[in-house]
Order: sequence, then structure tokens, then C-alpha cells
Amino acid sequence: MTGSLTRTVAIMGTWSTCLYGALAISKWQGDLDHAVCGPWGCGPRLPPLMACHAAWLVLLALPAGFIVSSRHVSPAMRRMIGGSLVGVAWIMFAGFFAWHLLVWWPQAADFQRDYFWQRYAFTVATAIDVPAAELLLIGLAIWIAGRVTGRRSTIEHAARESTGDEASPPPSPSPFSS
Repeated sequence: MTGSLTRTVAIMGTWSTCLYGALAISKWQGDLDHAVCGPWGCGPRLPPLMACHAAWLVLLALPAGFIVSSRHVSPAMRRMIGGSLVGVAWIMFAGFFAWHLLVWWPQAADFQRDYFWQRYAFTVATAIDVPAAELLLIGLAIWIAGRVTGRRSTIEHAARESTGDEASPPPSPSPFSS
């Protein structure tokens, strides 16, 4: 096997193991039934809920890792991708909010309306088919990586100019690149 193929197999094996581990959280035992309950509703068992959120994070972490570590994605592009993911997440949060105002609020009893924000947080936390919170976290991580690498390259460029060395150093190898 070549080096890049070995690296790819190792990355995919690690990612698959992490995904399996994230889904295995659903099998945790304990007094975790209906841990997300209140006047706003009662949610699913906590271990499967945690497993679904962890699986989304692991699933999205692989492409995020490729974006962050790729030499072919500029810091500006990382910031743009990260900002876009954050924007999509906020649109999802706004959709949850609109649903609560247009659908839930009119049919909610007066005592339930006092728990609007708890109900909203409950909906976001139990929305496992829409990875809004996970997209927000992954998008922020990619955006921060773009900011950090952008600053680092600007500082390195300024240091090379001050010393008169215009030759750029060889790019650092990425664990994800071939």
C-alpha cells in the first residue's frame, strides 16, 4: 500500500470506529428515561438522544477535517464555508422559532406559554433529524480554523518580507492530503 492509501484507510477506520462508538452511547444503562421532561413536554430516553447528536458530530467531522487540513482550501474559503454552515444553522434555529410561533403557540394552554423558551430549547435538543446544533459547532470550528490559519500565514508572510526572504517555505503536510 502506498502512504496516501494507508493514511486514507487509517482515517476511515478511525472515523468508522468513532461513529460506531457514538451510536453505542444509545445502549447505556441507567436511570436515564425521560430525563428531558417538564411542562413543555417529555422527550426520548437520554442515551439514544445523545447517541444521535454524537453521531451527527462524528459524521460531519470527517468533511470538516478535510476542509481544515487541505492545502487546497484557502483560509478565506475556510471562513466562507464555516460562516455558511453557521448561517444554515441559524436559519434552522429560526425555522424552529417560526414553527413555535405559528403552530405551537396558538394551540398551547396558557400555563404552557410561560415555558416558551424551555419548549424551544426542548425542540432544538430533541430535533435529531435536523443537525442544527451540530452544524453550528462544526461551522464555528471551520471558521475559527480559517481565522487562525489566515493570521498565521499573514504573520509568516510579514516575517519573510522583513527578512527579505521571498521564497515561500514548503507547505506542511496534512494528514488528510495525498
